[in-house]
Amino acid sequence: MPWPFFIPIGVGAAILIVLVVAIVRSAGYVDPRPGELAALAQRWGFEYSPFKHDKAPEWGKPFGVFDLGEPDETAGLISGRFQGLGVEIFDYTYYEEEKDKNGNVERDYTTTTLVALVLPLAFPRFELAPDSGLREFLEFLGGRDIDFESNEFNKRFYVQSEDRKFAYAVIHPRMMEFLLETREAFHGISMQIVGERAVLRQHGRLDAAEINRVLEFAFAFYERIPDYVKKDYVAPPAKGIIEGG
Repeated sequence: MPWPFFIPIGVGAAILIVLVVAIVRSAGYVDPRPGELAALAQRWGFEYSPFKHDKAPEWGKPFGVFDLGEPDETAGLISGRFQGLGVEIFDYTYYEEEKDKNGNVERDYTTTTLVALVLPLAFPRFELAPDSGLREFLEFLGGRDIDFESNEFNKRFYVQSEDRKFAYAVIHPRMMEFLLETREAFHGISMQIVGERAVLRQHGRLDAAEINRVLEFAFAFYERIPDYVKKDYVAPPAKGIIEGG
């Protein structure tokens, strides 16, 4: 195809990004990443539609990240559907309070970017995280992770679930092989599944390239869950963040 064909597409994408940045700024939503996030959304076929709520999403109560400190705000970034799954990407900010030596209360704010998949399933509670000292800490608190046949996998990953049979079905030998082989590429990504949602994150606010990496990991992981497992956990459609459900 002659190269001039691509000029209108490139110009159109650039105009779209400029318009999104202008709209975002005029609405009072300040984010250093609007252009790259708009481009990321376009690449995946999603919508970049920023909004803010002064609370955590109502569906977030079972997820551990929402137990960290006190909720400050949820800043929506990107939403859409891909391969039959809903996708919601947003920044969640929480704060912790402490008193200084004069008795004044100070707030320490933390923002982390979350990638949530809305599943057509209702899975038991399940958690997967890099094992970097987490095992010893949780065992000290009385919790234990699940061990698998691979000692190498057990050293590298922490897995916990309310249903051990489900965990063993999901973390099958090929899944372990995938996780070990891609450990460096997807370094630091943790995931928690509760019911019809999976929430993935790394530490801190993510840029577009980092969000893209989390998305790639999320869909690669979901694709490797056996079909017979998925058939056992069909669920009704879930509501999104904006709907509050």
